[in-house]
Amino acid sequence: MNFLEKLLQKNKEQIATVIVEFSRQMLYFPLGSKAKKLEITIAGYQVAQRLYAHKPLSKEWAYIQNLLGYTYSFRMKGERAENFELAIEAFKLALQVRTRENYPKEWAETQINLGITYCHRIRGNKANNLRKAIKCFKLALKVCTPKSEHWAKIQNELGNAYLKIEKKGKVDSLLKEAAINAFTSALNVFSNEEDSYEWATTQKNLGNAYRQRKEGNKDENLEKAIKAFESTLKIFDKNSNEYGRIKNNLGIIYLEKRNGDKKENLKCAIQAFKSALKIYVYDYFPQELAITLASIGKAYLSAEEYTKAYEAFADTINIVDFLRLEIIFGSGIEFDKQNLAEKWNPHYQGILEACLNLAKKQPDYFAHAIEYAERSKARNLVELLNKKNLYPIENCYSSNKKLYQIHCRKLNILRIEILNKQWQKQSKQRLRKFLQESNEPIKAIKKTIECINKELEKLMQKRDNLIQKINKIDPNFKFTQKLNEISFSEIKALVGQHTAIIEWYITNNQIITFIITHNEEWKIKKEPPFWASSSEDLDNLIKWCKEYFEAYYAPRLKEYKDDNQENNNKKAELKKQWEDGLTIRFQQLAEILHINDILSHIPKTCDRLILVPHRFLHLLPLHALPLSEKQDQCLLDKFKGGVGYAPSCQLLQISQGLQRTEFRELFAIQNPKNANLKSLDYAKLEVDAICKLFSDSEVLKQENASEVALKESDKLLSSHCCHFACHGKFDLKSPVESALLLAEYEPEHKSSAKDQQLEEDGRLTLREIFELTLDQCRLVTLSACETGMVDPDSISDEYIGLPSGFMFAGSPSVVASLWRVDDISTAFLMSKFYENLTEHRQKPFQPEEGAVAIALNQAQCWLRDVTNTELMQRIENLPLSHTNKVNLIKIFNQYEKNNEKPFYKPYYWAAFCAIGK
Repeated sequence: MNFLEKLLQKNKEQIATVIVEFSRQMLYFPLGSKAKKLEITIAGYQVAQRLYAHKPLSKEWAYIQNLLGYTYSFRMKGERAENFELAIEAFKLALQVRTRENYPKEWAETQINLGITYCHRIRGNKANNLRKAIKCFKLALKVCTPKSEHWAKIQNELGNAYLKIEKKGKVDSLLKEAAINAFTSALNVFSNEEDSYEWATTQKNLGNAYRQRKEGNKDENLEKAIKAFESTLKIFDKNSNEYGRIKNNLGIIYLEKRNGDKKENLKCAIQAFKSALKIYVYDYFPQELAITLASIGKAYLSAEEYTKAYEAFADTINIVDFLRLEIIFGSGIEFDKQNLAEKWNPHYQGILEACLNLAKKQPDYFAHAIEYAERSKARNLVELLNKKNLYPIENCYSSNKKLYQIHCRKLNILRIEILNKQWQKQSKQRLRKFLQESNEPIKAIKKTIECINKELEKLMQKRDNLIQKINKIDPNFKFTQKLNEISFSEIKALVGQHTAIIEWYITNNQIITFIITHNEEWKIKKEPPFWASSSEDLDNLIKWCKEYFEAYYAPRLKEYKDDNQENNNKKAELKKQWEDGLTIRFQQLAEILHINDILSHIPKTCDRLILVPHRFLHLLPLHALPLSEKQDQCLLDKFKGGVGYAPSCQLLQISQGLQRTEFRELFAIQNPKNANLKSLDYAKLEVDAICKLFSDSEVLKQENASEVALKESDKLLSSHCCHFACHGKFDLKSPVESALLLAEYEPEHKSSAKDQQLEEDGRLTLREIFELTLDQCRLVTLSACETGMVDPDSISDEYIGLPSGFMFAGSPSVVASLWRVDDISTAFLMSKFYENLTEHRQKPFQPEEGAVAIALNQAQCWLRDVTNTELMQRIENLPLSHTNKVNLIKIFNQYEKNNEKPFYKPYYWAAFCAIGK
């Protein structure tokens, strides 16, 4: 043992004390980066904490935990949400020692710190976090002398918590009044001379409370807010963050003011925002800078200064992209990136409004509008695909190719493992939202999330260690990189002379529809090809969607859960009502979306259409929208070159970049056997007909169609087409748990370690699909229920559903369904679809782009229009068992006329859509 080790053993506590004090003082050192000083402080506290490992739960150890929590709550490096979680964990550890009985003063201090952190917490339910904060503050008040300075500080924090809780009606008014009372109580103690900072902070909070107050006259409340805010400007330093926030708040109030001259109010608002912008520096206050830029952007919009509004929103979005990148380098938690995207989504709406107004005179801004609309769509999936094949430079490993392969393989494994844990955590976080705080299951979910967090931390450490090793060889390698946004010229390159793109964007008050074709006459005429709805149209769309999904989910209501004849009859009746009502519903939807007006912008030379929906439009069969033209029943009839879908143009670009010319080998799942699932009697007909069209195939049937068999299949890795004829389920509560339902796995010897590891639950979830490798695959067909549905609640338009998993796994094209489909009609549709696709590919000089959409659309039109007689003829030529053939003949014999069309209703033919290439 050397001298330093001996010294450390003897003087651990003294050394820890010195390190703690040095670290604490580091925060107040006037020079250097604040972010770096915070990291040095945290590192110091962590070292001191380890030095007290021999005395866990001591007073000194708890003191360090409290300091750690405080510093984490201000940390600038990494992801903000994760830092708050670390702070909460540290405060809770401190409270194990700092009890009310033993250390009342310290206990109150930590309760206050914990309460403040809960107020700012990003994860979890906001209302629950604030309730926890209020509880902490009220506990701290119990050991404080009334009317003391400490008591007043707690009243100030308590008022803040009341103010942040979002409720409706009377409850909200009561909370705002409670906040005002708390701030007023604090101001009765604070003096603007002796306690100037605390007094000014409380005045600022009182100003916020009056701005949000529901009771009394709004204009009078805003005047009181202005008075409170302006009184603080004399106290706060003109270069401080607080001064900037006050100016930003004043700007917001002037935007909201109804009395006085509107132009003067806007002028005051803009001036206040400009004052705030002088203070906020990108390196130190990126979030505050983004907030103020967004605010001044709104002000410029109101003032109709659209160029300045565009510049402000563009800067805001660039900062938000920087913050997203920080999340990747920090915690790596995709759910936090989605939350960030949803929080800042309104600013994309702002820049679109500015662009479209500018485009009236400057056509280039129409291109910018589309670029920013694209930038906000399916962002997480685009980023995941972008970094999927990100590896070190191979030439750097010229002397050790084997090590290069090892590092690349480890990168792949870590990316998938980290992503898997992120999906697991997102699933549990969403599930927790559906449960009440008092429910027992919430405790189990919390424990699960804690376990996932620990596993994520280990994976992050592994990732960091691997990157360190790689950087010794390739110094410039990073685990991720900034995404290159798709430009308008690249979007234009996706359409040829005969292709059009219709791209929707839903804002808070209207539906914007962009039309993209090769035609550029609009630049000369200065009439950009887009359609903007009225607010009434948007209201009608939301109402339509609500009624549509209420009718769709009606048979699954709890009141029909019991399996009895009465309930089964009622469910069947509700299902039929929904099916029969689709034709009228789609006519209404076409009118709401003004589809005929939109089509008027498309040149008649275009015969192929690509639809890029937005938010809940992803859930609707837009290809089936009826048209007013007599010769065309719906979009499928008008565009013979195919009607396909893409989550975004950038994802379409990625799909088109995947060159998969081979289409010889098939991997298929056929009617997995599962005690909980109804047998799909016509899946065999479907798969047998498809297999005949491929030179080589592997089919996992019934009890053999398990997860384990699928994951262990070599054919899955090499196949050019994967076809799933099975059951599917979209999980509304947690879309990442949506799944294809396979056979239950029953190992012969459950005691063996291998079998225990491989044991599966019969659900191939979205999380598991992301782990698949389909590098040879040209097409994935999900011939199952609800396989094309995606998260309807994603404000930021994150494309979370089974198709996204297969696109990430490597397939450029996915065919999926938008509702629970019929077994018989689906079998006919799929067999015809593959026949069409085979014929298309056999024709010379046929492009790959759009081939899947053409084949599917033709099959859908055929199924819609096929007569009873034609179906009977087809049945005679199908490879059916005698029983199935007899059953089908009985079904079609029910139709009295031979020219009747059994599958004419949209329910039978409209569910499936072609997504991607």
